[in-house]
Amino acid sequence: LAFYSVSNQLITSNQDAVAKHFVTLYKITDPTNSEAWYFSAILNARAVLPAVAQADLLKAVGLGFNDKPRLEQQPEFRAAKVNIAAVESRMSAH
Repeated sequence: LAFYSVSNQLITSNQDAVAKHFVTLYKITDPTNSEAWYFSAILNARAVLPAVAQADLLKAVGLGFNDKPRLEQQPEFRAAKVNIAAVESRMSAH
């Protein structure tokens, strides 16, 4: 819960460098938590790494992430041209 709270706060306040550190720790300590991978996807989209962001999103979906409205409203994914439709199609399969 602490990693989620700190990571979310840092991402919200656009402190990407520090957020990346905490999200990395979050993924290491709780690798099956879909939120850790979703946060990682946001940061990778901000870094304009759409393929890496999409891979993180697919990992999040595989771990149970299924919040389509949140995904569709995340501005970083549109800006980085992440293939949201491909991610959503994987949601339907789970």
